[in-house]
Amino acid sequence: MRPVPHLNRQKSLAIEEANLRGVSSELAAKYKIHRTTLYRWVKGQVAIKAARPTKTFAVDTKRGPAITYPELEKRLLEWVTDMRRNRSKCVTTECLMIMGARFKPRLLSDRSERAALEYLRRFRLRNRLSVRRITHRGTKQRSEMENVASAFGASMRWSTENNSIVSIFSGHSKYDHV
Repeated sequence: MRPVPHLNRQKSLAIEEANLRGVSSELAAKYKIHRTTLYRWVKGQVAIKAARPTKTFAVDTKRGPAITYPELEKRLLEWVTDMRRNRSKCVTTECLMIMGARFKPRLLSDRSERAALEYLRRFRLRNRLSVRRITHRGTKQRSEMENVASAFGASMRWSTENNSIVSIFSGHSKYDHV
């Protein structure tokens, strides 16, 4: 049967002895661990001493990369919360893209559309937001012509909104082809 893991209090005692006398096989045998484990504890002594002494672990990991635009995310989250107070309003990716470009023009001018969509996808994941879609729960069947018209309308709406938003900022030549 596997022995009980060492508490942070015991690890701290072993670290103090290792700092005084050095890491040795005898010291490791005293605490019933391997010598390499003692080296690992000495290396992470700051996290172990900062952790709770009654626990068996010390977490010092960083969580994810830094957010590129923290003020944009704060404003977008406030906007989404405000829009969702009224349950009938859906916040789609296109809405997030438009508001993101309004709050931070560099969101569109510095990156491609796909990269901006990916940034907004990660924003939704970080803030636990779902993609709101208007569905008919399978009660309505759309014809092929309606699907084509919907796709065309979405692309025209995107180009119109994108041109109107980005054209008022300098460096908009990137989106002139739209």
